[in-house]
Amino acid sequence: PLLAQAMPVETAMRVFLGAMLLALAGGCLALHRVAFQRWSLWPLFAFLLLYNRILLWGFLNYLAGLALMLWALAAWVAMERKPILWRLAIGTSAATAIYLAHLAAFGCYALAIVAFSLAPRTAERFGLEKLGRALPALVTLIPGILLFMAGPTSAASKHFGYGTPLRKFDLPVSIFDNYNR
Repeated sequence: PLLAQAMPVETAMRVFLGAMLLALAGGCLALHRVAFQRWSLWPLFAFLLLYNRILLWGFLNYLAGLALMLWALAAWVAMERKPILWRLAIGTSAATAIYLAHLAAFGCYALAIVAFSLAPRTAERFGLEKLGRALPALVTLIPGILLFMAGPTSAASKHFGYGTPLRKFDLPVSIFDNYNR
């Protein structure tokens, strides 16, 4: 909506779409860089997955949230040894922005930073040190959780309908799927 005030709506949508796709691929590059401490050509394969069914269905907020999630996770990993207040401030801001983009992207981010915090660094066991590393990650998620809890509920029916279990075998290939199987 902010871009549409400065340019025609169609142009604004194209600019947003291009920026979102570049942010998704750039987030893959950034996350690989901070995780492995070197540049590589492997993250460029993300470009092959940008045109997918989620994009065709028009879930642009979700994809934009995933782009934010990748960049925020890269920042979280890069700041692992930085002062805790910096991590909390940047992590909380990023988590809140991701929540405002899309709830499912927020769930992916929450899962990713908690898993990163609990992952073993060496041959350590599960103990207070791991919980101490996970606590800042959990604290950054609090504003998003509070916003979710304070939000109004939908007037939709309380009935949930799920597809057949066989559908789950089709979903992993949907990232490669487009109009014609």
